[in-house]
Amino acid sequence: MSARGTARGRGRGRGRAAPAGDDGPPAPKRSKTLKPRDCVFLLIDTGKSTSTLRADGITALEHGKRIADWILSRKIFADSDVVVNVGFFPPLPTQEADDIIDQTVQFIESRFVVPRIAHVKRILDVVPSDADGNFLSALKKACDHAAQSDTGGSQFFNAISFAVISNFAGPQAKLNSKEVADVVQKLEDLKGCVNFIGYDKSDENLGIKQETVHVVDTILSSLDQSDDANGMAVSFENAFTALSYFGQKPKQLRGAPFKLELGEHLAIEVSMYSKVTRERFTLKTEKVTDDNEVVKVIREFQKTQEETKTEPLDAPVDEDNRQNGSEGPSNEAGVDKDQVIRGYHYGSSIIPFTKADKEFATVKNEGKQLQLVQFTKKHNILPYFIMSECRYLVPNLSKQNKSDQYLASLVQTMLDRDVVAIARYAYNIVAQPRLVVMIPEISKKSKCPILQLFQLPFNEDLRMFEFPDLKDVGQEPDDLQLDAIDAYIDHFMLETPSGDSLYDPEQVRNPIQQKTCMSVKRKALGMPLELSEEEKAAILAPLSTPANVAADSETVLNTLTEFFNLVKTEDVVGYDGKSQFDLKGVKTSWDWED
Repeated sequence: MSARGTARGRGRGRGRAAPAGDDGPPAPKRSKTLKPRDCVFLLIDTGKSTSTLRADGITALEHGKRIADWILSRKIFADSDVVVNVGFFPPLPTQEADDIIDQTVQFIESRFVVPRIAHVKRILDVVPSDADGNFLSALKKACDHAAQSDTGGSQFFNAISFAVISNFAGPQAKLNSKEVADVVQKLEDLKGCVNFIGYDKSDENLGIKQETVHVVDTILSSLDQSDDANGMAVSFENAFTALSYFGQKPKQLRGAPFKLELGEHLAIEVSMYSKVTRERFTLKTEKVTDDNEVVKVIREFQKTQEETKTEPLDAPVDEDNRQNGSEGPSNEAGVDKDQVIRGYHYGSSIIPFTKADKEFATVKNEGKQLQLVQFTKKHNILPYFIMSECRYLVPNLSKQNKSDQYLASLVQTMLDRDVVAIARYAYNIVAQPRLVVMIPEISKKSKCPILQLFQLPFNEDLRMFEFPDLKDVGQEPDDLQLDAIDAYIDHFMLETPSGDSLYDPEQVRNPIQQKTCMSVKRKALGMPLELSEEEKAAILAPLSTPANVAADSETVLNTLTEFFNLVKTEDVVGYDGKSQFDLKGVKTSWDWED
């Protein structure tokens, strides 16, 4: 009889019997596979050149600390999966036990970790060093440290980004092309990118040496620039503008499958997406004490008894007793709670409704549906008919059908004939059906056929309004007045950096949400809850006229005053007791003359 192992299996993966004739040790367990994650490596210049005041009255180190603070704070707020590490070059005068100290750079973690409030506090407490920092040596050491990190080395990285935060004005050691090429090779091996924050070679007053310009430009041009994420150089001002807001938490976008019914036994498979919806802003909360101890709430439910009494609806009232201050004998009687039903007012009468009556009167839900009713000319759908946020219907490509061809033909024909579709719509099985309008569109980039869906009002939703008759109020505006208004519009015309007059909602943050998040962040860092003037201005900047436009508006406003008899009025008090022009440094407001 052949020898067998003595161990018996006691469940999957535990005590499994060894193969016949094998008395050796069991096979080692498989190592746990780590999911690749995005990594961010912050390198902050703390050299003595960063302690010099800049033109805005703030040192480069303070700018760098603010930017690093915002990078980490945004990721902490969003519960991001990104892991980080922070390095200071040159090393700081003070170190902690877990710091990794090198001759040119100091790392606060031995590996990439989830960002914490402690990291932000550590950055904000940094003071400038007496030595000069060398950003190229620090970047090289950071690449080596990342490759040797005990999180698993370069195979652990999904993407790694290095952010070198410096004024790049300190003296650099003599650099050669071989050293620069070595850094570029290390970045390519890690499949990483590098961003130089605080670098602005166009400003000669910053003192950036030509040799430093050559190094930065060489690194950026040597890396693969097919993707914008592979690196950039940005000034402190532009970086702070882009980072000084809390971003949204990532959301999983899923399309809801629908069948657009064109007729009996004829439907198109589509997917519905919501492009814009009102954000429900909530922060995670816990019940805690002032000493930051979590409170556990234990609820004890106690049965309560309710006493319900009845009174006849049409009980007569004795006038003699009322004059004497008495309502007469009471007709109240006790009744069981289960016998109480709802009564509806119908004029002066109250109509009792039993459960059976209510079920009979309830409109039965027809379930999820999207049925085309009719077509109409686009101009028949007035702007105030639009009642909801826009939903997009696109071809459902997961189905093995020709929905893309059907929808493309329908959309193109609707565009050619300038018509829209009226449909009957219910989002899910519990929703009541209502009418919607579907407006055709073809996307500019992918040429995808789209139907934009908006809910339409019922008769009960409309509010009747008549526009006032202004025929006899005043004279028609003359040419000078029209020219003045034309100049006013030109002056306040929205312009983006590319020169387009396009409103971009991605650049406008909700100030209430931003202030709440910033106050929570300040509390976590042990700072006063009151925001600084700079932070208040940053929050309201997207909701205000740009500072340069508001400051130059006096001429055009004076022209309006001359041609329309406008007079100066008191400033309208807005956010934090200040008007928009106060926040922008312009003490001017206008109103019509009485």
